Amino acid sequence: MNKEGRITTTDWDLYDTQNIVCKTNIITPGKFQDGQKWGYNEFYK
Repeated sequence: MNKEGRITTTDWDLYDTQNIVCKTNIITPGKFQDGQKWGYNEFYK
């Protein structure tokens, strides 16, 4: 992923479930984060 330029940060403090730290070819980071938040909220309601 690093060779492909898909890693957006090397700040290990951001490697948690709340931050997007890589790019995908099929979804934008914003949509990925929206989906992650939706899943988190659905799971914990």
